[in-house]
Amino acid sequence: PFAQVCFVSQSQQTEVIEKTLCPTWDQTLIFTNIDIFGEPEEIQMDPPSVIVEIFDKDQFGIPDFLGRAECTPIVRLTPDDNKPPITRLKWHKVILGNDNEDAGELLAAFELFLLPTQSSGVKMPPDPPRRGSLFIVPAAIRPLLVRTGIEILSWGVRNMKTYMLSDVENPQVVFEVGGREIESSIVRNSKQAPNFDNPLLFIDAMLPKEDIYAPPMNIKVRDHRSFGRTPVVGIHVIKSLQKFRIDPTAPALTIMETTLEPKKEAHLTSPGDFVLNLEKKTKKKLKDKSCSTLIPAIYPNIHTDIVS
Repeated sequence: PFAQVCFVSQSQQTEVIEKTLCPTWDQTLIFTNIDIFGEPEEIQMDPPSVIVEIFDKDQFGIPDFLGRAECTPIVRLTPDDNKPPITRLKWHKVILGNDNEDAGELLAAFELFLLPTQSSGVKMPPDPPRRGSLFIVPAAIRPLLVRTGIEILSWGVRNMKTYMLSDVENPQVVFEVGGREIESSIVRNSKQAPNFDNPLLFIDAMLPKEDIYAPPMNIKVRDHRSFGRTPVVGIHVIKSLQKFRIDPTAPALTIMETTLEPKKEAHLTSPGDFVLNLEKKTKKKLKDKSCSTLIPAIYPNIHTDIVS
């Protein structure tokens, strides 16, 4: 995907990030010499909107339109003024269609500067650092990234619906977060053995320390079919991984120690733990009703290590 940014009479495009649902462009677009009619104070109170349109570039044909976000820039009448509001990255809702269907979110920041006169002695802020020919996000706005380890227990798949009139027989789960992707093993026959051979997966990624800037985890299920076809038959998004974060240096109870503490309630357990309260039943009741156990399919366990 790529983004087309439009402001007043100018338009620029970001670079194309391939094969991802959560692209991180890390790019600053600079629009110069834009004429806006009106008093500076009025423009500061009601600035023009920035329109960001997101497209998916195809190998053949025109790009597919994915959604549009309307954003309001922060206006600075004095370019070197560091007074509030402080420019920070902010999530903007991306909509699609006439019904304003929710199509995702855009993390971006926008600033509009009044160009100073030569006699004023005021200078514009310096250009942000470059990555090749592109400007990247300034350090003052960029989120602090930390090295994060994500442990995933991908147990198996259940109750997969048919896709294109065919059963899902050879599923594979793909986990994507922060530009890193990992695939589970392929289930050869989901009806006879729906569990994965290697359920434990691990992702090593650089993610923002503040949860508000953290990208979601995208989970896709692909079905491996004849002639090399691998259609996506299911998708799920975990918007926030904050509740799964743990401190790897903190002492943790073992499974045996946890079972020996009957006073603990389910809501007091650590995030990601699943507790099954099994009540004793008579043999007669067991014959009348069948019991089933729900096995959690995904167990993210996140370790954070700050990198200097």
